[in-house]
Amino acid sequence: TNPFRKVFGRFIPERRRAHVAAHNMERFSLRIIDAYRQSKNPTKDTIIDRIMNNDAYENDNQRASDITLLLITGHDTTAFTISWILREMARHPMEQKELRESLKSVDREEWRQSDALKKVVKEGMRLFPVASGGSI
Repeated sequence: TNPFRKVFGRFIPERRRAHVAAHNMERFSLRIIDAYRQSKNPTKDTIIDRIMNNDAYENDNQRASDITLLLITGHDTTAFTISWILREMARHPMEQKELRESLKSVDREEWRQSDALKKVVKEGMRLFPVASGGSI
């Protein structure tokens, strides 16, 4: 590494912006932790719940690091998966119609339990698995 970066890095505007962005992400993750702790009835068995109840973390900064990592990495993989699923649904209008009819028959709050939606998502993930270099 460049020994001058640490000393003179603060004078480079891009470096300052990156430092501020990293600090803001850390603060955001710490606010997620605070919101979890203040919640009277947090949702169980979520990623945040597992992080918060894991004794392997020594402090909240370590928890915040993992939360930040999951927020950033999860964004790309989720967008990738949804994009491919939507593409496939557009290519198969009959499947799209069946899914739409299935979802119309239940309240929006119950979509999570929809077998038809789960099958579509699982099939999309099977056809286009997320890997570090994109689709395999």
